[in-house]
Amino acid sequence: MKTKELLADSFRSLVLTMPFQKISIKMITDGAHVIRPTFYNYFQDKYEVIEFLFDQDIGSKVEVMIENDMEQEAIKLMFICFEKNKEYYHRLFETTGQNCFGEFFSHYCEQTFFRILSRHPMREMPCELITPQSLAHYNALLLIEILKLWLSSPKEVPAEKIFEAYQYIIRTPILDMIQYPEP
Repeated sequence: MKTKELLADSFRSLVLTMPFQKISIKMITDGAHVIRPTFYNYFQDKYEVIEFLFDQDIGSKVEVMIENDMEQEAIKLMFICFEKNKEYYHRLFETTGQNCFGEFFSHYCEQTFFRILSRHPMREMPCELITPQSLAHYNALLLIEILKLWLSSPKEVPAEKIFEAYQYIIRTPILDMIQYPEP
């Protein structure tokens, strides 16, 4: 295994056993059985390790699918990939502060949705405030909240089922979800 992957695997193992804030570079290098300066040959800090692992787990795969006009499949794949490392990503979402995973992932989702919207012609919107940027932001927020709810739930819901729920929510106006009493 390459040193970069050893460092990343060490980091992932540490995230699963202790709070993110307590993880030091020395702990990561000790787990990878390399000396501390070796870490800086591959990463600037532990936040860069998060980005590297995310790209390996999810980002690079999603990119290929989007480039091949498989946007819906790309989003479904995102759920499936999160499921494979559910506890790891759940713990990352719990981390707060500058450069936290939630901030990184929010930016990633907005960029990804904006790229999807930019690749295809848009229908006319009922208001000039509804732009590709605002739609990308809205969709990123919804995706993130559903993922966080799912990852933190003690219930075992398969990725395919949560993806179906996501699709239902994204495609159904909220007032159509309500059962009004019969008059």
